[in-house]
Amino acid sequence: MVVTPRPFDRTANTWKDGTIAFHRCAAWRTLAEHVADSLKKGSRVVASGRMRQHDWTNEQGEKRSMLAVEVDEIGASIRFTTVNINAKPATNGAAGGDPWVKTSTGVSADAEPPF
Repeated sequence: MVVTPRPFDRTANTWKDGTIAFHRCAAWRTLAEHVADSLKKGSRVVASGRMRQHDWTNEQGEKRSMLAVEVDEIGASIRFTTVNINAKPATNGAAGGDPWVKTSTGVSADAEPPF
């Protein structure tokens, strides 16, 4: 993921690109499949997750580390565009494992809580 701040330069009366930051991100399972099916290079997104540091030793015995965002949620930013939501069929009886979403099994927000 690339983050580019765009501050406004009052002297030039224009928006300027700030320092670009590249962030390695990791998404797993169904989320990764949905990202691959839905997003492309340059897509504006909003992501939520945790920054994690990974440490290892390479073949030469050098200690290495890397920061990566483990993505929990990601979606298209709708600040400058619109999107259409296409729900994928759930594989475990509830949409994405959410017991409050109405599904073909009849589970809905009106049902008894699952706890």
